[in-house]
Amino acid sequence: MEMDQNRQFQYCRSQWTYLHNSQHTEREIRGLPFTASNIVGMSNAATVYVNVLYKPEVRSSLPSPYTLTEGQTATLVCTVISANPSTLITWKWFKSDTPNTFLHTGSTYTIHNIQRGRSGSYNCTASNAVGTSEPATVEVDVQFGPSIQIQAVTIVNETERAILTGNVSSNPLSTVSWYDGSRLLKFEDKVNSTYIIIEKARCTDTRTFALTASNVVKMNVTSSIQLIVNCKPVSEVNTITLGVPDGIVFSTTVIAYPKPQYALLFENGTKTRDILDSIDVNAINNFTIHFNKTIINQVDFGLYHLFINNTFGETVIYITVIPQRKPDSPRDVETICNVKSAKMQWLSSFNGGDYQSFAVYAFLARQEASRSEHVHDKGENILHSAQLYNLQPTTRYAFYVVAHNKHGNTSSEKTECITLEEGRNQAPLFAGSIAGTLGLVILIFVAVFFFHRHYTCIIRVERRKGRKKSNNEESSPYTTMTEHENTERNVYDELTLDQSQYESVLMKDCKGNDIKLYEKLQKPQNDNKMHLNEQMHEQPSEGSSKPSNGPSTQETTCEYTNTSFQK
Repeated sequence: MEMDQNRQFQYCRSQWTYLHNSQHTEREIRGLPFTASNIVGMSNAATVYVNVLYKPEVRSSLPSPYTLTEGQTATLVCTVISANPSTLITWKWFKSDTPNTFLHTGSTYTIHNIQRGRSGSYNCTASNAVGTSEPATVEVDVQFGPSIQIQAVTIVNETERAILTGNVSSNPLSTVSWYDGSRLLKFEDKVNSTYIIIEKARCTDTRTFALTASNVVKMNVTSSIQLIVNCKPVSEVNTITLGVPDGIVFSTTVIAYPKPQYALLFENGTKTRDILDSIDVNAINNFTIHFNKTIINQVDFGLYHLFINNTFGETVIYITVIPQRKPDSPRDVETICNVKSAKMQWLSSFNGGDYQSFAVYAFLARQEASRSEHVHDKGENILHSAQLYNLQPTTRYAFYVVAHNKHGNTSSEKTECITLEEGRNQAPLFAGSIAGTLGLVILIFVAVFFFHRHYTCIIRVERRKGRKKSNNEESSPYTTMTEHENTERNVYDELTLDQSQYESVLMKDCKGNDIKLYEKLQKPQNDNKMHLNEQMHEQPSEGSSKPSNGPSTQETTCEYTNTSFQK
């Protein structure tokens, strides 16, 4: 019996172990009925209250990543969502890369004026008597504008490869641009390093380049990189001719790096005397050398050599000093002829040591036909141009360019060209064709109009002839009576026999002034005659399908008037 009791009690302990290990909450297992039994029987039920203890569960309500701009205040919040016991909670904040370094011991961690180095993963944990929670993680993203790290000056030798580099620190990544002045050289998007390459550097590549970086935090952060190219002196000219009145004054500009040395010598290599010199620094690799002598002697005329050198090489400029004179002739003259104008261009020559100007002339049969305005000299070996006007079309002209200074004039070689043929003006021709067309249309219209009237008049004549012939054949009393009429009626009968003559007469205008004569002929002879005339008017016209209403007074006037004129 004692063994059975032990077994029963052990069974109850197994039930409790199960409930405890299932990690049910206190609320789920509160009031758990508990009974004991043996071979005699089961005890009354007893209620056992179980309190399950467990470590906290934590959560952060912040978005991940938690983005803010450098200099702002970051507030990190951690919340316990479940714990037993829920009192005496302790907090710890630490970064994932330094878990043993605790940053804060409260549920809220505030970072004032946060800097770019504070970006990263932040963890918080909560602890109670049971244990420590799993960490809640917040990703903090501190954004900041670009900063550029460059080598301020890069020096290379001429013809060598030059590489200019820059590193850009920013969050998020920046877009970068390289500039030479205002000219864009290169553009890249979302980079943290950049470069440009000049394969063969030249002396003229010495300059300052700009690198600009931008992102959403800050725009147009710029740094400058200076490229310096080591090179020997280089001049735009290698010969200079000076026409001097009473002194020597001249200068020349060279580019070089480093700063050059110079010496002005006579052609035979001896040093010059009493000629003052100086050098101006225009830029890091640009220099102007000046020479001046106020009083000149005869021995000062001649050829000089100006030697300019530095550690990378030497250049020589040849200088000829001569007395002032008239200018040299303009050269390389070109002429372009138009219809009534011509354009000329030429290269200027040595001005003779004095200011010169130019004029262009056109000649026709050795007579001046046109000349240009004066053209100011822009310098030796410079292209100049001028226009000539008021020329005649399709005419050959001779052209000259004349250079002038206070010492005299010189002329270029003669050039010739023929002006173009004047194009015909199509506007008057077009207007004339329009007017002619309209006139022709009007003429045709008028001709048709008069032809229509003429044709209508002929038809009337034919109809009258038909009626006359029919009436004469069918009305014998009328014929008998007409034989005894006066001579005017006989004249009419005689004229009706000649058809062609009658028709030609009727073609004249029927509105003549002879209506009175017709009215005279229309007077009735007797009553029988009037009766017979009425019967004739009721007869249809020959070839007509409608009854005739008889000729109108105007129509009769046409017949009798014209007939009378024929007699």
